[in-house]
Amino acid sequence: MVEPAPYAIDLEELVGRTAVAAPGDYRALAVATTWLAQHSELVNVRRLARVGGQLEELPAAILGAMIDIAREASPTADRLKSAQRHCRPLQEPRALFDRTEANPVLLRFAREGAMPTFEAWGLWQDELSLKFDALRPVSWILEHCPELRVRAIYGAGLEAEVVQALQRGPATIAAIAREVDASYSATHAAVTRLAGRGSVVPLDGQGVELSEPVERWIDGYPTVARRLRTRIER
Repeated sequence: MVEPAPYAIDLEELVGRTAVAAPGDYRALAVATTWLAQHSELVNVRRLARVGGQLEELPAAILGAMIDIAREASPTADRLKSAQRHCRPLQEPRALFDRTEANPVLLRFAREGAMPTFEAWGLWQDELSLKFDALRPVSWILEHCPELRVRAIYGAGLEAEVVQALQRGPATIAAIAREVDASYSATHAAVTRLAGRGSVVPLDGQGVELSEPVERWIDGYPTVARRLRTRIER
């Protein structure tokens, strides 16, 4: 119901912030969980796990429940399971939403009718309606969100992170590893795979850069995407 953000979105951080805001916003929780189910292939699981590790107890439990509900709704979302490694159920169960927690009648209904998925995370809530009709199709997302296009081609993992880092200019493997918060060996392996496919090329000195065809593709993506979408809609 609002205009798209004019700046790049950190998807995994946004999911974490949604988990923080969820006790006061049913719709935000429902739509974000639906997005995870529908578009899980665009989610960087390693980064989402890191975000989860920075959350406090309540939002961490909520994130764990969001991932489980997304997995129940879509088999492809099963890849998100490893992002739950820092999520733990609440030691003291409570209602998921603040409004419910503050109302004795609503609290009793939520506790007695709690969905097993929520209850497993120490949360009481008797329903959550996913909002698939509120989502944009993946074609729209990739046209309007440059930060996710590379993931659509290279997968939502370390290889895409390397390509995105190199969009800002040539860099050494050590510098890339620091930027994406990965080990040197894992980053080196990702760069080697990308080089084998012609996506990155070594510099005369130290470091690597994006190959010219990949740079042209990234720069030209919006025009091509709009043209293809127009053709499909006709």
